[in-house]
Amino acid sequence: LFQLRVELETAVLRASAQNISADQLDRLCAIHAAANKEKDKLRYGELNWQFHSALYAASGRPRTLKLIEMLWQNGTRYSMLLRHRDPYFKLSQQEHWEMLEAVRRNDVDAACDLLRRHIEGAAQRILRLLPS
Repeated sequence: LFQLRVELETAVLRASAQNISADQLDRLCAIHAAANKEKDKLRYGELNWQFHSALYAASGRPRTLKLIEMLWQNGTRYSMLLRHRDPYFKLSQQEHWEMLEAVRRNDVDAACDLLRRHIEGAAQRILRLLPS
């Protein structure tokens, strides 16, 4: 699931970052700020999805976005495990901010690299939490 996410989400981010508007950047900042204040882990998960989907919204690829959403839904149980058993919140939020800043300065390669590391890092943390 996470490897597919890496491939699809970096491709969509590359397309989105080139078309993202100032209003969309403001919305991303607002979602990020709300997530920073959120204590409820389920609600944080919703805000996490809102952040990522808003990051990809300007891609103009609705079918790919639907595939990504399906992968997210299938991976929710793993992501919830991570939120409940790993102190990942601050790192995740920092990575979101770094991606947002890379998009803001139009450094698409850096944004995609940060996203790849963000998703792969979450997958590695989840694998460490699962019984062997």
